[in-house]
Amino acid sequence: MSTLFNQIATRMICRAVTKNAGSDAIRGKLIYADCLSVVVQIQDSAFHFLTQQEWKNPKEKMLYKNVFIVRNSRKFLKYNLMEGQNFYFKIVDEIPTHKPCSNCSVCKNQPYARLSIEVTKTVEHKQIVN
Repeated sequence: MSTLFNQIATRMICRAVTKNAGSDAIRGKLIYADCLSVVVQIQDSAFHFLTQQEWKNPKEKMLYKNVFIVRNSRKFLKYNLMEGQNFYFKIVDEIPTHKPCSNCSVCKNQPYARLSIEVTKTVEHKQIVN
C-alpha cells in the first residue's frame, strides 16, 4: 500500500515540478551508465528533494549526492551522453516499456529514487587529455 502511495505522490510532485520548471530548467549530470542502469545527479539544489541524498557508485566506489535512476533508460541512452556530461532535462510521465535485466536489478546497488526524463539540451563534454 505504501509503495502505491509513494508512486502516486511522486507522480503528482513530478507533474507540478515539470509544469512550474519550464521545458529545460533542471540541470543534471550523467554519473553512471552500465547496461540499462543509468544514474543522474541533479545539479539544481531546488530539485534535490526528488533524489536519493547519497549513493555509492558500484564501479568506482565513489559517493555521489542527489542522484536518481533513469526509469526510461533505453530512451535516455539514445542521446549518447558520456559519463560526467551535463545536460538539461524535464521530467516526463512515462512508464518504461522494457523490463530491467536481472544483472542490473540484483547485482548492483541502485538508487531508490527513480524518474523518467527527457533530455532537452546537452552541454558540450570536454575530455581531459593528459
